[in-house]
Amino acid sequence: ANAHEDAVLVDLARRLSVTASVPQAVISSAFDPAWSERVAPSVELAVCGAPMRRGPLTHELSERGARWNGEVRTAASYRLVALDTT
Repeated sequence: ANAHEDAVLVDLARRLSVTASVPQAVISSAFDPAWSERVAPSVELAVCGAPMRRGPLTHELSERGARWNGEVRTAASYRLVALDTT
């Protein structure tokens, strides 16, 4: 993230740091809404893989009101790494 624009990463880290063993009701009551929900009615989101436009999971974003805003390219030095987590 650019300087002073890391609120998204902080929010994501906060959400991921809660273990799966904690009941959802506890999680919901323990945290304020995400910063993006407090700041604006919508956020820009970049996706890759199955949720991309015309991908098999596009409907999951569309059902939540997502709008196509355009195509972007990453820097030539960017690498997407698949983690063996299963």
